[in-house]
Amino acid sequence: MTELSTPWSKSMGLRVPLLNAPMGGVAGGALAAAVSAAGGLGMIGVGSAGTVALRKREAELPRKTGLRFGIGLLDWAVAREPGLIDAALRASPALVSVSFGDDWSWAQRARDEGTVTATQVFDVAGARRAEAAGVKVLVARGQRAEGTVRRRSALSQTLAGPVRIHDALNSVKQVMPRGPVASQETIKQGESFADRKVDEELR
Repeated sequence: MTELSTPWSKSMGLRVPLLNAPMGGVAGGALAAAVSAAGGLGMIGVGSAGTVALRKREAELPRKTGLRFGIGLLDWAVAREPGLIDAALRASPALVSVSFGDDWSWAQRARDEGTVTATQVFDVAGARRAEAAGVKVLVARGQRAEGTVRRRSALSQTLAGPVRIHDALNSVKQVMPRGPVASQETIKQGESFADRKVDEELR
């Protein structure tokens, strides 16, 4: 059986190169702990209504079991409550993601704490901005995330139509050809995740 791993997943201490989507109100501490226990990196999502107290409560489960986990935040939630970044970093996550915005100041703060940084992008321009800010993991975002972007983010002005996940992946790879690059949704459209070879989607 082919080993399901990549250089990036190995560097993160993962048995499989998988992360759950940090969806606010869905991806809490219990889900993150389960994903991490299964060999991936469990992500805790702090959504639009997220608070410092909520983040602290949800992070307690994976922390007390000694499991590595990550925290995903939304740019407009951080703008509303700047303490979310500090609270997230105090939880000592392996990875912090902030998406749907153009404020990259959080990336340097996370790096200073030794935390891996990630963000979602859908085109070359966005990937270049993230890379210039020092973000280490780019998550290619397809059309399934457009509802969130169109409703709440200034980035909606840049979206002229649906973004296929493969187009997003190809755009990101132009900027980071050696990764690490993650896919925001299942690889479909005539080819399976295995067919594309994991190391091409999650380096």
